[in-house]
Amino acid sequence: WLFALLMLLPAAGYASEFRDHGKELFYVGVADAKATLTIGSGGKAACTGFARPTASGSKVSITVKLRQKKEDGAWAVIGRWTDSGSGKNGVEIRETMPVERGYAYQVVMTGTVRDAAGKVLDNISEKSSVRRY
Repeated sequence: WLFALLMLLPAAGYASEFRDHGKELFYVGVADAKATLTIGSGGKAACTGFARPTASGSKVSITVKLRQKKEDGAWAVIGRWTDSGSGKNGVEIRETMPVERGYAYQVVMTGTVRDAAGKVLDNISEKSSVRRY
């Protein structure tokens, strides 16, 4: 029985690296990641995406998309921005754009963290809350 227990330990450890607890996703190579959306009364959407790697020698690249929910329920990307950075400061995208009244909107951020040799350490996927305007 001890042999069977030891065989399960590596698998259990690997599975615990990527756990989804409700809305909070745990990463291995990412210290912090978030996507936010606010829409002002004048119809200007403020879209933010931020990601910071755990290791100072890592490089992070992110893409932030603003999407609009159409009447048929499908999401359409209406804004897209990309940036990258390295080191523990990470990278942040802050952009604004006007949006139409009567729709729901959401920011989706995706990205990749690589080590100094270019090996992928982590993939990032974050979504803001859905906002109606």
